[in-house]
Amino acid sequence: GCVHAFSYFVEARERELQASRLTAQLAQARLGALRMQLNPHFLFNSLYALLVLVREGNNADAARVLELLGDILRQVLRSNQPNEVPLEEELTFLEQYLAIEQVRFSDRLDVRWHIDERARQAPVPGFVLQPLVENATKHGLAKRADAGRIDISARVLDDRLELTVRDD
Repeated sequence: GCVHAFSYFVEARERELQASRLTAQLAQARLGALRMQLNPHFLFNSLYALLVLVREGNNADAARVLELLGDILRQVLRSNQPNEVPLEEELTFLEQYLAIEQVRFSDRLDVRWHIDERARQAPVPGFVLQPLVENATKHGLAKRADAGRIDISARVLDDRLELTVRDD
């Protein structure tokens, strides 16, 4: 009976370990899909904005966009990217993304940050905010002729983190 009990215990542990591995693989696959989601739209829009800057002879802004684009792509394509990052790191990535969008939309993009200091070290999934901000620019700003605003906020409520992206 003891041998069978021990055998069942070992099998149960192996199943738990396998389930943990599958969960980690699923998280990696989701992150990979999110990274691939970033690349096409953002990359083409950035390259188009860069083309406009080059045609206008605005070399300083073109160089800045190239630098930002290189930094963003390096971070997105990094193979050792953890599943969760501190919100502070996610916000830095988002600032780089929005700096390129600012060139694209010129003075029409107004971004306002409302970040609770206690939220900055909270762990969040990598690239969690970028698709939301991209949707806000694509659907809330790109189709307008006038200026638009995007509000990005993060706050701690009890033991939870609340992230919000709003466009006007």
